[in-house]
Amino acid sequence: MSGAREEPALRDLRDQLEQAVRSLGDRTVADTVTRMALEAALCALVHGSQALADPEAIHRAAVYGLATEQLAPAVRAPEAAVFRALLELCGEPPDGVLTAAAPAADPAVVTALRRTLVLLTVAYDVGENRSVTRRMEIWSGAAPTGVNRKRIRQEISWDETPAGVRAHRLREGAATQSFQLYP
Repeated sequence: MSGAREEPALRDLRDQLEQAVRSLGDRTVADTVTRMALEAALCALVHGSQALADPEAIHRAAVYGLATEQLAPAVRAPEAAVFRALLELCGEPPDGVLTAAAPAADPAVVTALRRTLVLLTVAYDVGENRSVTRRMEIWSGAAPTGVNRKRIRQEISWDETPAGVRAHRLREGAATQSFQLYP
């Protein structure tokens, strides 16, 4: 794996999967299907371990996951498809840690999400005692019926707070840091 630190158990699993893929070769349809499944597992393992090495990606994935849970019913699509479409709309790079192992976003879901999602923000309120509240706002449904605003508040630990937010609090003393994820 390119430069990322790998846990020994993950390295062993990766090595075993690579050996299994090599040993299958091109034999039968069943072997081909098995090989494809092993290659997919290997790809997920590699990208998953890269994500574990990138704590900021883990924080972004948590935020996108919360938004996905709220938006999937509105666009009438599976959460996995909405998650991938949301990554695209929010500007996650196609070869980034969160997107590289995922299939390409379904254009129909991207279009439906673009029609539904008006605004997506996240803010972190950091108290003097390092208590942290993550606040998300999801504005959706720009239709004749109006716009819906969903607010989600979560108490998170200092360690679960993105490093940039912690550093901003310590350097600047700012209690709140906000991000507009979409548009």
